[in-house]
Amino acid sequence: MRASAVSGSFARPLPCAGLAALLVLSPGLVPAPAAAQTVVAPGPAGRGTDDLEKALRRAKPGETILLRGGVYGGARVRASVNGAPGAPVTIRAFPRETPILDGSGVQMGLYDSLFELTKSSHVVVVGLEVRNSAGRGINLHECENAAVRDCAIHDVQCRALGGSGARLLFEGNRVWNACLVNADNAFVKAGKKGGWPATVQTSLRDDKRPSTDVVFRNNEVRDSWGEGIDAWFLDGGAIEGNVVRDCYSVLIYVDTARNLRIDRNVCVVANERYHRADLKTPPAGIHFATEHYDYEVPPLADENLVVSNNLVIGAAQGISFWCDRGNTKPHNTYRGILVAHNVVRDVWWDPLSFDKVPDGNPAPSGCAARNNVFFKGRKGGGIAIANPAAWTFAANCWPDGIPALAKDPTSFQADPRFLKPESGAPEGFKLAAGSPCLGRAVPLKEVPADFWGTPRRKQTPCVGLHEPK
Repeated sequence: MRASAVSGSFARPLPCAGLAALLVLSPGLVPAPAAAQTVVAPGPAGRGTDDLEKALRRAKPGETILLRGGVYGGARVRASVNGAPGAPVTIRAFPRETPILDGSGVQMGLYDSLFELTKSSHVVVVGLEVRNSAGRGINLHECENAAVRDCAIHDVQCRALGGSGARLLFEGNRVWNACLVNADNAFVKAGKKGGWPATVQTSLRDDKRPSTDVVFRNNEVRDSWGEGIDAWFLDGGAIEGNVVRDCYSVLIYVDTARNLRIDRNVCVVANERYHRADLKTPPAGIHFATEHYDYEVPPLADENLVVSNNLVIGAAQGISFWCDRGNTKPHNTYRGILVAHNVVRDVWWDPLSFDKVPDGNPAPSGCAARNNVFFKGRKGGGIAIANPAAWTFAANCWPDGIPALAKDPTSFQADPRFLKPESGAPEGFKLAAGSPCLGRAVPLKEVPADFWGTPRRKQTPCVGLHEPK
């Protein structure tokens, strides 16, 4: 995984010194005196978006495009923007102002985006609000070395945020009220078994290759009629530090993807409104699959995945794999999955559940569950593993009893003695003094720190999210 490239020089915010001295006319474009900054202001319907597109198309490496606060409406914004290594083009909100791209009345298809950068590189988007799209919100199409940070996307009919390419970063964004095309279980009520969109998602590249090295970090995704954060057709990257709450069908979904770290996420289901009408269940928590598609996709098994330091509450299953029997290709399998230092509580079925892989496909292998706290499901059990030879278990805490399949000399049944788990907040799952989880974990080089970034002890780490200092 080369995810560190995403946080390189192209993603650094540009300095804003001297902005107070800029002369800004509204509407229109005004080059800054130093010619390294351009200010765009909203105007009559369509004018602000036209000016923004013009600024994007003529932007040079190292330039900052500053958007004054106000509503930009009347049209989509689409452009190709190319900075350079160490000199990105930055598109950002004017300090202490909020530019709003509003799609009210804009005619567009469900898969069109209100703000789209296509075949762009070394570009950063910061601090925009995107709302009321008849299609998608913000999209990076076939981009490289690009980032979307601190944006708010809401009230969109389809996907709110995502894209395809290489070395992409989506960080600190807030997304809600998305995928409204599926509002109130519309797809299921129409007799469909699937097809609803994802809220935040990676995409296949135009030449059918997977996207590579994509990071979703510290985003809040909530109250959406689509799946939460989806890693589709992805080779390399991370889903880390996100809060995913009350989305449809699944909160974090990995489909036909490999070489990923899923770390420090909070996945919570609290609102029955988003339960699936056909299954009568809440969404799954952290979920894996290699689905069948009617078009060419890369033949990637779900493999080399680290699932660590995640808190899952109230989902249908905690951490799970669904086998789509419609996919008869040999990559319909999984291998090399490490599930470590997670806490799964109050799920409906099983905290850990992996379907059987079809006979004749490569058998699952090299998977492990270590140092987790797994509460029994309310309607299910403690574990459901259909290919048990693929799995080993060690140092897990099972408050409701150790399943036969998961018994080993280092696992134990005990109350983990969390500080305040009923709060539902991560801090409530810190370990109290005298917790049986203190010093009971096996060391793992793959998980060097806890949920809060505290380094794990090298010899006697703790079970669960928390490593007391």
